[in-house]
Amino acid sequence: MNKKRSRREWEEILETLRKSGKSKAAFCRENNISLSTLQYHLLKSKKRNKSSNLVKVPFSIERSETPVLRIKTDYCRIEFTGHIEEEILKGLLRSLKAVSV
Repeated sequence: MNKKRSRREWEEILETLRKSGKSKAAFCRENNISLSTLQYHLLKSKKRNKSSNLVKVPFSIERSETPVLRIKTDYCRIEFTGHIEEEILKGLLRSLKAVSV
């Protein structure tokens, strides 16, 4: 019997796949998922992410005399003090989004 999964469930499945390091075929066999169904949801997720210009960036607010922007991900930490040009920040966020997919 086929199980109808929610978008959230598929996002969790795709994240588990990415973290597993396994091939799509091996992951599908182990999780009783059709390879074509997995590929469909991978493509759907990729299109959804491309259509969004937003990047999830965890942040905290700290009071300071000098403006500070800190960006921390699983693989890097970037800190800016003072003013940063909007185009530079946009380019940085696009780059971070590209390597996180």
